[in-house]
Amino acid sequence: MDKIIYTVQDITGDYALLQRKGGTAEDTILVALALLPLDIHLGTCLLWEDFSYRLLDPEI
Repeated sequence: MDKIIYTVQDITGDYALLQRKGGTAEDTILVALALLPLDIHLGTCLLWEDFSYRLLDPEI
């Protein structure tokens, strides 16, 4: 299964805009906050693996 790293670019209402690390502006997705860890904020790095998201150290 693929592992993809995303960065939270924006949080609006019940959704977060995630951008793929190293990707272009077209590599963004809108994800419901209910599917993300509770303690995210702008700039948070997330790993998508096995159909779930988890927090990552921003140094990665």
